[in-house]
Amino acid sequence: MNAEGTPDPEARGRITEALRLRWPHLPAAVISHHVAEAFAAFGDATVRDFLPVLVEREVHRRLSSGGRIPSARSGNDEPNP
Repeated sequence: MNAEGTPDPEARGRITEALRLRWPHLPAAVISHHVAEAFAAFGDATVRDFLPVLVEREVHRRLSSGGRIPSARSGNDEPNP
């Protein structure tokens, strides 16, 4: 996190790469989209030290749910392969 409390690009990159290794069949844009959404969902958090861990867990939960995954390009739902 930087001084303003926003996630640093390095943390986003580490999370995205870890998730891409776990789900290599998903486009990187879809994973990046979920990471950005998860960080945004924690935007009002007052304690931000653990945000990278919470974001990674949230995206992992979403991708493991077997539900529908929104496309990062269109915002539409696509079936989860």
